[in-house]
Amino acid sequence: MNCLNRLDDELLIETYVSATKLKDSKDFVELLENEICRRELENNKLFQEKIKLKL
Repeated sequence: MNCLNRLDDELLIETYVSATKLKDSKDFVELLENEICRRELENNKLFQEKIKLKL
């Protein structure tokens, strides 16, 4: 079972933002990106706010 399925959306977004800030492995960041796309969160308001703050 994919452990990312157990993360709620907000925690998944926070994990993604932290992973990109810390420059975690590309594979891990890609895995998070895939899960965000699978859940269709890229247009989520919280996701958009967090990405703006990261930049």
